Amino acid sequence: MPLPNRFYRDYKRLARQFCDGAVFTAIDTETTSLRPDSGNIIEIGAVQFDRNGILETFSQLINPGGYIPPQITAITGITPTMVSDKPAAAVVLPAFLRFIGKTIVVGHNINFDLSFIHEELIRSGISGFTNSAVDTLWLSRIAYPEFSSYKLQSLAEQLNIHVQEAHRALDDARVCMDLFFLCFKKLGVIEAATANQTQMSLF
Repeated sequence: MPLPNRFYRDYKRLARQFCDGAVFTAIDTETTSLRPDSGNIIEIGAVQFDRNGILETFSQLINPGGYIPPQITAITGITPTMVSDKPAAAVVLPAFLRFIGKTIVVGHNINFDLSFIHEELIRSGISGFTNSAVDTLWLSRIAYPEFSSYKLQSLAEQLNIHVQEAHRALDDARVCMDLFFLCFKKLGVIEAATANQTQMSLF
């Protein structure tokens, strides 16, 4: 199904909102496969922030109600035992939606995460969300056109972003937030926000 989210295609408009104090939520999911029509979310993490830093966090393991392939466990470290007593997506997603509220959602290759979230919402009979969305994959290509790889962990290494638990939802969301800040710093947005100047020369 087509995603209803409004994706940012102009970082300057996004920068204005950042400087004006908009609240963002960086999100990440860990899943049982690469296909939302046949896979399930096993962990969801989110970091809510504004121009001054982190406001709140959300983290929850999810019982997918089925098989977790060994290769997924090898990547994420999430085992069937870890999720056996955790709530299903139908229980977790309403709390997640309340957490993100009307904030601007941020993610790396975010279409992947949103596809899984929307699919789980459909299965659970829950209305989807239509928050505006920012893809840091897109933003990092604008800020760092010289880089050869734009995978999240590769960007973290190139930009010296501290990684605590790679391929775990909450830490990946936090790394995504840090990447967002570094992109805006490179583009001159952070300096303008600090000076509380919403009309910058780059606009």
